[in-house]
Amino acid sequence: MGMVLCKKHGGQTGPLCCTHVLEAVSRGDAIAYREVTFDPTDDGECVLQHLICKTCFTEFDLPETCEVDDTVWGDDSKFPWVAPICGDCLREHVEKGLF
Repeated sequence: MGMVLCKKHGGQTGPLCCTHVLEAVSRGDAIAYREVTFDPTDDGECVLQHLICKTCFTEFDLPETCEVDDTVWGDDSKFPWVAPICGDCLREHVEKGLF
């Protein structure tokens, strides 16, 4: 999770998302995504959640598993750019059934 300053909800935490998910939530558009996790310390203590759209999954040829390792996560040619999303905006989006 990362911190974002939302214009609607103020400072919020939420999962990291690819550009397509961020834009869809901002516009109120439906989008399909999959959850991917990355454990940078490999000890289960700091697991980063990512919401990655199907387009990025295909474009970056991501593995079918829900976890990626540092050779994938740390390589811009293997993993999409991600940024945090407002958890409240995401929750509202999901409640509307747009995922």
